[in-house]
Amino acid sequence: MRVTGWITGGLALGWCAMATGAAAQKPAPKPAAKPAAAAVSPEAAEFFEKHVRPVLAESCYTCHGAKIQQAGLRVDNLASLLKGNDAAKPAVVPGDPEKSLLIQVLSHTGPVKMPPQGKLPAKSIEALTTWVKMGAPWPGGGASVPDGPAADPKTHWAFQPVV
Repeated sequence: MRVTGWITGGLALGWCAMATGAAAQKPAPKPAAKPAAAAVSPEAAEFFEKHVRPVLAESCYTCHGAKIQQAGLRVDNLASLLKGNDAAKPAVVPGDPEKSLLIQVLSHTGPVKMPPQGKLPAKSIEALTTWVKMGAPWPGGGASVPDGPAADPKTHWAFQPVV
């Protein structure tokens, strides 16, 4: 009797669920995949690695890198440059150097002038301006390069001989 009551009760619950539509619910839609980062041409990647990243690394990463972000600005990856600083002003507007805070600040044309030690050489500012005009291509999907020995994959522990 108990088994019959349990089976009957289970059937009743199943019927109630179907009647209310609980069993007929559609599965939740899967979130859309993130759009792939725009492909960077080999020429643009070479220009960035030869002329842009070295200027940013030498002149900006100390105060606006992975460890420290003065004024809330990080310049070691594209997403952070596009997001901008604490004032929510983008540091880079791809294709428009006149609206790019980074170019204004480095050119000493606005109220903020960086780096604090003095204006960068004209060649460096010109390279960054050209890069912004190109649409600010950043190889590797705009990701930052890790600091320290992990930057070179050959130095990673997994690639060292077993001792």
